[in-house]
Amino acid sequence: MSLNNPGDTIEYQITVANQGTLDAIIENIETTETENSALLFEVSGINKGDKLAKSTTTTFNIKISYDESITSQPEELNKTLIINITYVQDMGQVIEPENYYSLTYVPSSYDQYSSYFTISINGVTYDFGEDIFNIPPNSVITIQRNIVDNYVLHINVGSDSFMFFGNESINYTISENITYRIYSVGNHSG
Repeated sequence: MSLNNPGDTIEYQITVANQGTLDAIIENIETTETENSALLFEVSGINKGDKLAKSTTTTFNIKISYDESITSQPEELNKTLIINITYVQDMGQVIEPENYYSLTYVPSSYDQYSSYFTISINGVTYDFGEDIFNIPPNSVITIQRNIVDNYVLHINVGSDSFMFFGNESINYTISENITYRIYSVGNHSG
């Protein structure tokens, strides 16, 4: 399979097996890429601190994208990604993910409207009002309003505010730990 045009993507699912007799935990993940700005790698589904019990497997994904903003064919057509995953024996220690973010819901008096929305991060959908952890840097959070009515809902995401008038969505790139909530509801006509 090849990436022929800007915007093309390929996704691979990688399986990791613990064939040993001890439970393991990821102590470190290191990635190295060769230079080629036209090709973008995105690794998801595996984090520092993830556990892998003996005699079990886990999977993670590697998505390769041809940058959609490229307007001319790059000279370099190849790119290499090397991922080194270091597992150590799991003895109950806590290993915190590095450079990962959280999205925390702050309750408000408008919580009954949270069912109007869903949140998606890297292809995984969550309920609005759910706390979400271990979000990789530069992940795009999509908040989608699924119900059309006469209410305009105002939502805070971090320090930004958004208004939803109908069946709309917003994209928000996460670059820090953020909180979100519905902070007001009002009527609108149209």
